[in-house]
Amino acid sequence: MARGTLLFSVLGLGLLVACSSTSSGTSASSPDSACQSAAEALCAKYDQCFGTLAKALFTDNATCVARSKTSCLTDLNAPNTGATPDQLSQCANDVKAETCDDVLSKEPDSCKDAAGTLADGAACGKNAQCVNKFCRLAEGSKCGSCSKKAAAGGTCEASSECEDDLVCLAGKCATPVAAGGACSDTTPCKAPNRCVNKVCAKPLAVGAACDATNGDPCDRLKGEYCSANKVCTGFVVAEAGQPCGIVNGTATICANNGTCQTSGTSQSGTCLAAAADGAKCDDAKGPACQIPARCVGGVCTLPDPASCK
Repeated sequence: MARGTLLFSVLGLGLLVACSSTSSGTSASSPDSACQSAAEALCAKYDQCFGTLAKALFTDNATCVARSKTSCLTDLNAPNTGATPDQLSQCANDVKAETCDDVLSKEPDSCKDAAGTLADGAACGKNAQCVNKFCRLAEGSKCGSCSKKAAAGGTCEASSECEDDLVCLAGKCATPVAAGGACSDTTPCKAPNRCVNKVCAKPLAVGAACDATNGDPCDRLKGEYCSANKVCTGFVVAEAGQPCGIVNGTATICANNGTCQTSGTSQSGTCLAAAADGAKCDDAKGPACQIPARCVGGVCTLPDPASCK
């Protein structure tokens, strides 16, 4: 079984990052308008920079905006949050001015999590509730506990668990290396660079000749991979009910966080649509949930920090 969401882990960033942005001070913007502008800016930028992979998370821009806004409003309404509408509005403006490379490597200060008032160990649902800006959420849980992010060398399951500017690789937080630097299974490259022949290199463009023997050199962040024909090729995105996996020799992923259900050892299957909020789900077998809902107790559940006590 293959999941479209697995490819998004390649990005090493959260599509809803600005919706956790925070600041102190008196707010002049309304939560609704701030979240709307932040969601529109983020979705437009990710569509511009990662169109194919962005569609693997959301069918279209309208869906991206609606779901991102839902998550954003949850952040602003969370108890003990430091999130404010004004900083979200600033984040939206800063995101619009970023280049695609900036999106990967230089997050605006206005889009970073800021401190809430909950101490480490307190129950939480969102990063912005916590003094150390991190709510550790176990898979399948809607509530977690405030914690510190891991430093370089610390254990992790995702880059979101590591301190700023670190990425999670092989279960450890590590400092990414610039183009030309040495890389390995435990030493990552700074995005969007690829580890090829143990050296970080700028990714090849679609249509370029490639050889993935010692690392795929194609631009995964733009939805490309080195095909069996040794050419950098774009992933194809399929809708629910359509074939997925390896289809006619082309890697095909499912749109809108759908699940590619395969049988046995087959490399191809059929896209299963993501479950609606409140519907049954299964992260292992599908269907997955529509972001930002999480599969909690087998049901797609939207974040509710107020219930985390």
